[in-house]
Amino acid sequence: MSGECRHEDYLFIEPSTYVPELTYEWQIDKLVTGGSWTFTGSLNEEPLNAWSYGAYHARVRALSNCGYSLWSNLIQYGIEDCDTGDPGGRIASLAPNPAQNQVTVTVRNEIPIAQGGLDIRIKDMYGLEKIAVQSQTRETSLDISTLSVGIYIVYVQNGSKIEYLRLNVE
Repeated sequence: MSGECRHEDYLFIEPSTYVPELTYEWQIDKLVTGGSWTFTGSLNEEPLNAWSYGAYHARVRALSNCGYSLWSNLIQYGIEDCDTGDPGGRIASLAPNPAQNQVTVTVRNEIPIAQGGLDIRIKDMYGLEKIAVQSQTRETSLDISTLSVGIYIVYVQNGSKIEYLRLNVE
């Protein structure tokens, strides 16, 4: 399995709020085992392929000649262990990915579905909502045949837990 496992996820700033002239400071905290990293740069995205598996919190803020902005909302994400398949704190997954006409959002079996169910939204890279559904089931199939070819962000909220997944539409 380790030969097939690749981490190509990114933390990113929505293009509608990204200003190329600014410098951004990213803060990443590894949950459970601890550890924190802070780094700056002008990129609007931070590749996650260099991080070890596990659950993380991340946030970003901008720096201009007026000082720092407020920190962004804290997000939680996970990186799967390529050797054991440990989902690293992820609550959901997408399949197939890349996809063409349909994609299924699956909540892990050990994660109970919250009383209010799941809130699933697909947004384009400009932050525009393209699809929004509520679901009470562990597996939710979404018709994505109306989406153009490109990269989308799938937002999955289960109670207080939120996950952002990258979807490639072919």
